[in-house]
Amino acid sequence: MTNKDNLVEFAEYVINRQHSTLQEKDNFHIALDIRDDDQFFILNVFEKILLNNETYFNQIDWSKWKICFVSETLTPLDSPHNHYNHFKKRVLDPMVHKYGHLNLGPTVMTINENLLDFLDKKHVEENHLVNEYTELVPHPFDLMVLSPFIELDMQSNALVTTHNNTRIFLNLPVFRSAKKICFIINDKEDANLFTPESNYKQITNKFAFKVTTFSIGKIW
Repeated sequence: MTNKDNLVEFAEYVINRQHSTLQEKDNFHIALDIRDDDQFFILNVFEKILLNNETYFNQIDWSKWKICFVSETLTPLDSPHNHYNHFKKRVLDPMVHKYGHLNLGPTVMTINENLLDFLDKKHVEENHLVNEYTELVPHPFDLMVLSPFIELDMQSNALVTTHNNTRIFLNLPVFRSAKKICFIINDKEDANLFTPESNYKQITNKFAFKVTTFSIGKIW
């Protein structure tokens, strides 16, 4: 199967999930695993097939999407390291007048950057930031789009946690409650190592399919 086929199947899966969800409620809650340590691969896929393909773009009811990132750096929203910043520049800003008409965009939930200045001073401010972000997180998500190697704090039952005051991320209970999970894999070696039966037993059987550079198939 070609890379184009992979992208088409991914787009159709996401759109079908959106349609089925919006038949039952007013919003489509989706989590995206946008990270710089994999060269923003999932963002690249999202941008290429859902934003820059007019057919699929017009099938998405963007204003009813509520997007959350699986992880976010604890940096100002205009920082080159901030995931929201990359998503805004590559998706939110271009979509406003995409294809010659005004488009209402999705709601994107992210950190309160006003709390960042206090992180180095008192631990209570970190808790405040986490608590505030937790209140924004949909529970459950209708779809989570993930890379194969996610970070979890296995010692915590919190929905959201932090890592060394540098990053905030969704935690195990969020994955467990998700209605559907889709993994996107861009490396053949990673695809061979990816065994959710052993690595993700605690999340339960919510997997949709995997997308790789080489193949795509319905699994688990």
